[in-house]
Formats: sequence, structure tokens, C-alpha cells
Amino acid sequence: MLLEETKRVLKKAGWYEGRKIDISEHIKFLQNMGYEVFDALKKFLEEYGDLKIVLEYEPFDEDDDENTMEYSTYIKDIIGPYKKNINQDKKVGEKTIPIAEIANGEILAYISESGEFYTYEGLLNSNDYKFWNSRFGDQRGERPLTWRELGKNDNIDWYLKNKM
Repeated sequence: MLLEETKRVLKKAGWYEGRKIDISEHIKFLQNMGYEVFDALKKFLEEYGDLKIVLEYEPFDEDDDENTMEYSTYIKDIIGPYKKNINQDKKVGEKTIPIAEIANGEILAYISESGEFYTYEGLLNSNDYKFWNSRFGDQRGERPLTWRELGKNDNIDWYLKNKM
């Protein structure tokens, strides 16, 4: 369940309860990029696709000129610059597709066939509610797990090498 603060942030970006957008162009784009589209991705995109979320916050100190944090679920903007399929299928052990940019585009979040969310560091959250609530609501929730904790090779260079 989404927390009220999370709903407020998402609504400001254009989300609403029961949202179901047309994702046919996204599906075509993903397939052309070499991705195998799966149900968890479709469900996520229908409800949360094409959102640009900008949070404003107080700078940490007077030298900090950044006072916004951006998140995006615009698939073409997220995947397009890579010019190739950049999944994490091997590490996760199932199909994955990048679905969100977080932290001002510095981190890609991937959704798996089972609906879990990953980053280059490992498992981020186990479902979409926890994914959004951990970004905008109650920061307590589940702790991300590194690839090493998941019993996988801890290789941060993968992300850096594949980011173009």
C-alpha cells in the first residue's frame, strides 16, 4: 500500500489511483531494443509510466547549489541513450528491464519478471509499493541487499562499464 506522502508526490507528477496509460509505444520501443517484455513491466508502466518527479529540498550546506532530486519513468529517455539492451538478467536470474532513473539520473532501477526492483548494487525493493514508499514516504521499510548478500558477484563496474 502506498503511503499518503508517497501518493502526494506521485499525484503531483501526474499519477492517480487506478491509472492505466496506453503503453503500446513503450512495448514496441523495448522490443526493438531487444528486451523481452513481461507482465510485471506492463503493469508498472501502465500505472507509473511517463512520470517525472522533482523533489525540492533544503541544501545540506551553503556550498550546495543542488536543491532538487529528480526521478523519471520515461522509458525512451531512460533506455534510449544506451543504444543496446542493458538488462541484469544474468545477475538477477530472470528477465529485467530498466524502468526508472533515480537520484537525478545517476542510478537506474530495473524491474524483474517477479516484480522486484534492482539497481547495479543489488536488490532495491521487493514490490512497487516498497519501491515508491522508500523513495518518498517512510524511509524505514526494507533495506537494499547487495549482490554479495544475495550470493551474487559484487561487481559495481558492470554499471559503469555499460553506462554510455
